[in-house]
Amino acid sequence: RRLTARRGWQVWAAERSGRVSVRAARTGERVAEVPPPGLECFVWCMALAPGQVWMGTEAGPILLYQRHTRAYVRELRAHSGGVYCLAQNTARTRMYSGSNDFTVYEWDTAEGRALRLMAGHSNGVRCMCTVGPELWTGSDDHTIRIWSLAERPPPAAEEEEGAGGEAGGAAD
Repeated sequence: RRLTARRGWQVWAAERSGRVSVRAARTGERVAEVPPPGLECFVWCMALAPGQVWMGTEAGPILLYQRHTRAYVRELRAHSGGVYCLAQNTARTRMYSGSNDFTVYEWDTAEGRALRLMAGHSNGVRCMCTVGPELWTGSDDHTIRIWSLAERPPPAAEEEEGAGGEAGGAAD
């Protein structure tokens, strides 16, 4: 077994074979196998969101499964490389994904919508964790970056052409 996500009596485990199984937390006995969605790839990481298990894959998509029924929900695509790591904020409303495409995405866990792209590493993002209002990411570029997770104001309304100034929102 390579990695796990645990909630209550069950442990979701990515096996060396690439399959994902559900095991009894107390005994380790396999109680179910999670059906693959037809995408042939290895699961590199997992994280729990309310009612769901998120799985980062070597091919790039994040697979979402319903935690109680183990039914495949859908895949989320934003990264151009494999997803090495996932982390959730303490309110459980946001998920963050780090990839070997050198980027981090912020996701809305209820809607599965990408909210923000965070770029700045010069190699794959291997690990991450939320610390209060910050996301800490570690990369193969031998750096740790600290990203503010504070709510950002919505982008400014676009100005009419010729009104002066630059249209769009504020940059980090």
